[in-house]
Parts: sequence; structure tokens; C-alpha cells
Amino acid sequence: MDNKTILLKQKRRIFSTDDLALIWKIKNRNTLRVTIRRYVKNGTLIRIKKGLYTTLSLDEISPYLLGASYIKGFCYVSMQSVLEIHGLINQSVKAITLIGNRSQKFKIGGYEYICKKMKLDYLNNLEGIDLSGEYPIASSERAVADLLYFNSKFHFDAKNRIDWDRVKQIKEKVFL
Repeated sequence: MDNKTILLKQKRRIFSTDDLALIWKIKNRNTLRVTIRRYVKNGTLIRIKKGLYTTLSLDEISPYLLGASYIKGFCYVSMQSVLEIHGLINQSVKAITLIGNRSQKFKIGGYEYICKKMKLDYLNNLEGIDLSGEYPIASSERAVADLLYFNSKFHFDAKNRIDWDRVKQIKEKVFL
């Protein structure tokens, strides 16, 4: 089976350079670089950024998955992005908010992202984070707890729709 067939049979559609080396079983970095360059040139792979590639066009990828894939290390969608999804804030969110191990702002495919740095002990506590989908995402209660961690004075438009007991439980378990 050739490398293209192996690549296209993968369930995932976003790959790091290291992922491609494992999938194709290429140990020589120069061979890997040449192979990747060839697949980018023929359109099989699309370069998202240096070291990150996809087999789909950027407009076919969920913007949340795209942002989570861009961040090196574990991160998850949270705060205003999740609150907007659940209708707990009325204002439109300009940038997709992620929580990760370092702060950064970036743009990919017409989307803006903000990644907030959280202490590793808190970041690695999975209480209230759903890992079952394409990308990790906070529950609405975890998103509220995260937001209060960064901004204790944040105004919630739909306070009566928030399970404050669950938010308190998450804060006690995550933010010791």
C-alpha cells in the first residue's frame, strides 16, 4: 500500500510531522520532509502551519478542531466559546477561546483564536471536560468555572440557566 492510500485511510484528518512519520513508518527526517513536500505540492496534504497538515480543505474542518489541533499539548475549548454555544451569553464572540499550557493568539482559515494559559494541575484535571468528540470541550459549568478563574467579575447574561451548584463542585475539584 502506498503512502497516499495509507494517509487517506486514516480516521483523523489533521496530522503533525511526527504523526506522518509514524503512519508512513519513515525514520529518516529528510525522507519524511521530502515526502511531505511532495504531497503538499500534489494537493494530497494542505499545510496548516509548519509541522501541521490536513487532508481536507480548511473550510471542511470544524474551527474548534482546527484551533485545538494547532496548540501543542493538551487544550480544550472553553469560556466564552462554550457559553455562546449554550446560549449563556448574548454577545457574539469574536475569537474562539481555548485553555492550554501557554497563552497565545493566532489566526487560521479566517478564524481568530485566543488560548489562555492555565496552571498544569488545573489544566490536566478533566472534571467537566468532554473528551468523546473530535476535540476536547468544556461543559457549560466548567466553562463558567474557567471564566471565573480568569475573571471573577465576568457578567453572565443568563445567570438563572447556570447550574451554580455544579460550578461550585467543579471549582472545588479543579481549582484547589
